[in-house]
Amino acid sequence: MFQNLTILDILMKGGPVFILLLCVSLLTVFVIIERALAIGAAQKNSRKFAQQILTRSHAGKFEEATVLCRENESLVADVFLAALLRRMADKSVIEEAVEREGARLSAFMEKRLHILATIGSTTPFIGLFGTVLGIINAFNSISASASYAPALVSNGIAEALINTAAGLAVAIPAVLCFNWFTQRIQGFIAEMQLACSELVEVL
Repeated sequence: MFQNLTILDILMKGGPVFILLLCVSLLTVFVIIERALAIGAAQKNSRKFAQQILTRSHAGKFEEATVLCRENESLVADVFLAALLRRMADKSVIEEAVEREGARLSAFMEKRLHILATIGSTTPFIGLFGTVLGIINAFNSISASASYAPALVSNGIAEALINTAAGLAVAIPAVLCFNWFTQRIQGFIAEMQLACSELVEVL
């Protein structure tokens, strides 16, 4: 049934549902690449930077640490800067400022991940919908003909199988990448929280 099929043949056999899944797959690839680059940039040298800030703060070099944060110009630096700029304030004020900037950092890193979660949970059902349509087409072909022949139902069966495979092919990478990004972000946020907590104690 699928021997020597070209991409155009698959598109034609898959029908409108397959074309929808193809568009969703392109969106999935875009989100994965964009998030990988954004999260990678946010995490780049963050551990080294946090250690530099803590080392200077333990030594009482708060102005030097503040300058480092201003020069870094990242959301991670903004979290530490929020604490350093309020070092003369009460501990509760410092903690509130750090939590505020930490929430901004967390929101930035989790941006668009809901798209991957939605795609991962819905595309199997979209593929199943295409499968049902393919089976319906196959039975319509049988009912419209006076005699049964395999060729009459081949297009409907092909549409059903192609959409099932396409739905899973889109959903599996989306779910895997969502889980990987989520775990990576949670670990990074936990590290930054520990570093900020240590900085608050120093201040």
